[in-house]
Amino acid sequence: MRKYLTLLAILLLLSTSISAASLDAELSTIEADFEGQEIPKPFDKLFGDEQININIKDTELVIGLVTESGKVTQVTTTAVTKPSLNIYVSEAFIKKMASSSNSMLFLKEGIETKEVTYEAVGFFKKLKFGVSSFFVNLLASFGSEESTVKTEGVESQPKEDLKEEPKVEEKKTEVVKDIQEVNIEENIVEMTKAGFSPKTLKIGVGESVVFKNVRGKVGAMVIGTRSCAKMKSEKFYNGDTYEYAFFEPQTCVVVDGFMTTETMRIDVE
Repeated sequence: MRKYLTLLAILLLLSTSISAASLDAELSTIEADFEGQEIPKPFDKLFGDEQININIKDTELVIGLVTESGKVTQVTTTAVTKPSLNIYVSEAFIKKMASSSNSMLFLKEGIETKEVTYEAVGFFKKLKFGVSSFFVNLLASFGSEESTVKTEGVESQPKEDLKEEPKVEEKKTEVVKDIQEVNIEENIVEMTKAGFSPKTLKIGVGESVVFKNVRGKVGAMVIGTRSCAKMKSEKFYNGDTYEYAFFEPQTCVVVDGFMTTETMRIDVE
């Protein structure tokens, strides 16, 4: 997970383990570590096919990132010529984040306080990346997960050590509460032998829908129509899922590829 957190931080501007001053010198290492890496869900929906320039304020350093089909394909210290997303961050913020005990929550706060800013290029990209609340909540959920991992590590110490730190258990309770507060609601649609359940669904912009096959040996396939014509899954079977995210208001009619008379409607508001 730490590797993915570092990858996410680079995609959003920085690395949790490499300072801005050393990025240029260690570019070959960064390329070896991250080129070809898959972007973990759900961030692949936002950053899966982009050309990104990460601009370090008050310096001439620009990190260029190219992603295709959910993977990092290029990392350079020169700007990409046709960026779809420009990100701006100061070297001071990078140093603070590198020393933070919870890098994802620190990055979330940086976006909220405008210490970290980003600018999408093009009308549709502005719609896509304009859902800042969805993105900030994703960061918060990853940050809470990182805190939980660190807390569990403390609890694994011998009992003698825990007696010397009586507040550890108290901290764990606070972290669990934080996870509950930022947990992103999942919209699950079951594909049964009778069709979709539910047959209609209302969700918000930036939310995703998870289609789950629960019909036994019979396969399933999700096919979108109208405004969501790009939605099309492979065949998937009992227990498997397919997820699709919506980034603008629309009405989407979904067809079951195996039971073609069965449809459902998704209203994105």
